[in-house]
Amino acid sequence: MIIHTVVGEKNLPPNAVKMTEEEVLKHQTNLVNKWRYSSDVFFLKNGHYIAAGFTALGSFIITKHILKKIKLYRVLNNVLVMKMDCPLCLQLRNSLYQIITGVMYPSVTGTILISLSAIINKSMDIPSLKNDHKRFFQFYKNIFKSGALKFHGIITGHVLLALFLPYMQSLELQNIMDIVRMAESSNNQ
Repeated sequence: MIIHTVVGEKNLPPNAVKMTEEEVLKHQTNLVNKWRYSSDVFFLKNGHYIAAGFTALGSFIITKHILKKIKLYRVLNNVLVMKMDCPLCLQLRNSLYQIITGVMYPSVTGTILISLSAIINKSMDIPSLKNDHKRFFQFYKNIFKSGALKFHGIITGHVLLALFLPYMQSLELQNIMDIVRMAESSNNQ
């Protein structure tokens, strides 16, 4: 079946099948998913994954640049100079940075940019904050509520990573310091 968009009843061929937009979308999606050669439909199937990968890479580069400029580049700096009166405080602070840069930043900027794209492309009726703020907040509440389990998993993963990294960095530094001490003591003998 070939899909054509026709404006007006008189332009419709005599044996045409009328379909709603949802029916056309379902038909075209099935066609792409069942296509015999995946190389023919590679970008149709994987385009959003490629875009997400570039988004992640861009987010990584921008976040790294900003953290470096405001001297929050790595917890490693505090580990290397042994400025750890409270290792737990260091881990908790790192958790906060990790949640802000790994969860909050992409959630806010991603939501704004994707919504802006949907408004520009008229692909979805997104409520206006100015005209109907109640419906606006309800709309986004439903979006985030449906992904709550994923978001909790992502936050938990970031917190665990933030707790794990400074711990491992301090262990590695301690091992290196022990090796250097042993080498210096053997040279002095």
